[in-house]
Amino acid sequence: MDTQMENRWTKRVTLITIIILVLVLGLFFSNTFIKSSEEINKSTPQFDEKVFNLNIQPVMGELNAPIKVVEFADFNCSHCADFKKTDFQIIKNKYIDSGKVAFYFLNYPVMGEDSELAAKVSEEIFGKYGNKAFWIYYNVVLENYDQEKTFDLLSLINIAKENIPDFNQNELIKLLYNNNCTDSLNLDKEIGKSVGVNGVPKFFVNGEMVQQWPQLISILENKLKGENHD
Repeated sequence: MDTQMENRWTKRVTLITIIILVLVLGLFFSNTFIKSSEEINKSTPQFDEKVFNLNIQPVMGELNAPIKVVEFADFNCSHCADFKKTDFQIIKNKYIDSGKVAFYFLNYPVMGEDSELAAKVSEEIFGKYGNKAFWIYYNVVLENYDQEKTFDLLSLINIAKENIPDFNQNELIKLLYNNNCTDSLNLDKEIGKSVGVNGVPKFFVNGEMVQQWPQLISILENKLKGENHD
């Protein structure tokens, strides 16, 4: 009888010990997981829209889209025109129009005086005629890019006259003459330099630089898979 009681007592002590051990281990691993998650969150850089001044940039798509794409481009750049004529249309149809991507544009002219002029005209059109007019200009200028000749003021004015409602060429010339857009264009350039733009077109997806623009679509796919998984 004493032996049976002793065995029962031993079993109870063993069971209690196991339960305590499980609870202690569970608490340990739980705290470790929480600390690891906190460390990951601290080490993962958060996308700061203020770095790119997105609130004052031309944008295509829903402002609350989960993915923000920022393009730095030159209207007299052949690669920028190639992107517009190929991958941009895919991105627009598949991601922008569906509300998954907000697509922003910043001027980064690198090809000389004609590039500066095309950028200034785009800034004036955006400032005077608004976001929709800017994207009309963006589409038409890059679609009509010709490597054999750059855009001069007359050709840019003609593009605007033919495609932008209520466009006033005399007003545009006056604005350009008074350097009205100098500050906004210089700001785009400063932002580009600060984030490491060293050529165009250059893209950022939620603040992360895309090294080669043909990678952009696959990067968007991976980002959106991550969003859906979360």
